Amino acid sequence: MINCKERLALTLHIPPPLELHADVQVGVAIISGQISGQVSARERVEIKRTAQINGDILTPILELEKGVAFNGRCMMKHEERQVVEKTS
Repeated sequence: MINCKERLALTLHIPPPLELHADVQVGVAIISGQISGQVSARERVEIKRTAQINGDILTPILELEKGVAFNGRCMMKHEERQVVEKTS
């Protein structure tokens, strides 16, 4: 079991039998093990059939295989818009 709070720019892969207790912010998350905590991904989250998720997911793209155990909320975020104030 791993306990952490991380912000990663790369891909996070959680294979079975890994059990992760964490809030993570990543580019891409590929989960086939267990995770308890919030998963936030800038690009996408892939959840494989062997995965067990207990927590919320925030991502623009979510891929779920048949058989996933998911207990939480999912929010599909849009690209953040930047507001630029122009002065003349």
